[in-house]
Amino acid sequence: MKTKGIAQRKLAPGNCHSRMHFREAGEIRKINESIGYMVRHLDKPLRVSTLATEVHISLSHFFCLFKRHVGSTPLDYFIRLRMRRARRLLEDTEMSVKAIAYTLGYDDPFYFSRIFKSFNGIAPSQYRSQKLAAGENNNQGSPANPLISRFAPAKRGFPPTTILAGQPAWS
Repeated sequence: MKTKGIAQRKLAPGNCHSRMHFREAGEIRKINESIGYMVRHLDKPLRVSTLATEVHISLSHFFCLFKRHVGSTPLDYFIRLRMRRARRLLEDTEMSVKAIAYTLGYDDPFYFSRIFKSFNGIAPSQYRSQKLAAGENNNQGSPANPLISRFAPAKRGFPPTTILAGQPAWS
């Protein structure tokens, strides 16, 4: 306690604003670390308590920070990352929907399809068919511009986030 009081006294009253920015930068760093953890573990079940432990803060504090800075809950964001990856796999590979479901940690491909449809408004097989048809109509079979689909907002009302400096390499 004594060291905390000493550290606070050393800061001049005018530095309150910089203290706030320093704290916010630390919060953003922790959120970025947890998002990195999510990206590395898309194929595994997610426990928010694991994310909080990874960044050394309490579960309730982590949940509040994540929601404040990202605009969604950690679990919703994780599912959104999985669905983004699923779209890329449907566009760029010939993997079956079942194989994509297993790759992303879903044991039940039917459950995966329901989640995919709730996020994208279309079933995975229909999504692939539409992308293939669009690719044939656009530049004689070349795929649609990956940068556009990479930054397209999700349909579930998540605001675009400015947390990550760059998108993950897999998206």
